[in-house]
Amino acid sequence: MTKTTLAVVVIALAAGLCSCALTGASRTGRLDLSSPDATVISFTKAAAGGDVDAAQACFLPDGIDYKDVRRVLTAEPSSPEYPGRLMFEAIDPDALMPIISMEETEEGLAIVWRVTFKRDVQAEGQTVIETGDTFDFDGTLRKSGDKWLFYSL
Repeated sequence: MTKTTLAVVVIALAAGLCSCALTGASRTGRLDLSSPDATVISFTKAAAGGDVDAAQACFLPDGIDYKDVRRVLTAEPSSPEYPGRLMFEAIDPDALMPIISMEETEEGLAIVWRVTFKRDVQAEGQTVIETGDTFDFDGTLRKSGDKWLFYSL
């Protein structure tokens, strides 16, 4: 996979992400939003499993990416956000998701975590992600009551 092709997928993903703070249970169980790493894992597993409501529940309603996350995770093949949906669906929810870094900023807690892909992802007729590839996601979390929620992704 070339860096240019991966950049196209990441730009498509970033262009369509948003944040949301509904609470509730995912299809696979209750979301754990009790700590930054728990929120990252809950979001990633929900997004990878296609549980749009649960994924969106990991975001602040007034956050930067609240509406976009739903748009990406429900994107149709003709949509520019569709490569982002394919990317999320290809994440292995059972693989380790190590936290690479956490740093307090003016916007909140900046966090970087690594995901592993369980299958190839095609975009524009090319394989842009191969099975076993890893990718470092980053976002900003904020504490809201007793929950950690994404402000941006």
